[in-house]
Amino acid sequence: HAERGRQQDHADLVGYTNGRRISESKGTNYRGLEAAFRGGIQKLCRQQIMKSILLSIALFACVSATNAQNEELLRVFKDQVAAFNEGDVDRLTANVTDDFKWFSLTADTLLLEVEGKENFRQSMKYYFSAGQKSVSTIEQYAVDGERISFREVVSHQNKAGETVSSSAMGIYQIQNGKISRAWYFID
Repeated sequence: HAERGRQQDHADLVGYTNGRRISESKGTNYRGLEAAFRGGIQKLCRQQIMKSILLSIALFACVSATNAQNEELLRVFKDQVAAFNEGDVDRLTANVTDDFKWFSLTADTLLLEVEGKENFRQSMKYYFSAGQKSVSTIEQYAVDGERISFREVVSHQNKAGETVSSSAMGIYQIQNGKISRAWYFID
């Protein structure tokens, strides 16, 4: 009677593999169940591997896009600094949008220095017409999205031949390869 109970318990074991119902009974070939189980695990592993590969590709694409965006921002930024150091008003102006705005900020004041590309051109012409050779040195910078923030030191020689410097923190907002906004935090 005890043997019959064990057989009955064994016959009542039911499982599923690959969506098909499996009933175990005395004498069931466990190799078939094991192969079906291994097949299901292998399929699951292949799916997880594919998900990992697709995620890696997506992350690489995002990093590549971000790197390309950062490179474009840096290209515009470096060209603007070089154009300033060369006194190249046309290149300075070519790097800004038509609706460009340049703000200066101190501890107590926000001032709109220039609004519009042509006003910026005139401002730069006036600045360089004074005859003093100014040099911009970027001490450090950081890129965040479409903005680049930086620490700039501008130096020139005064009439006595002494080097005079001023420093500022700046932020350029660059959209579609052009500077649309500039904020300078003056020390």
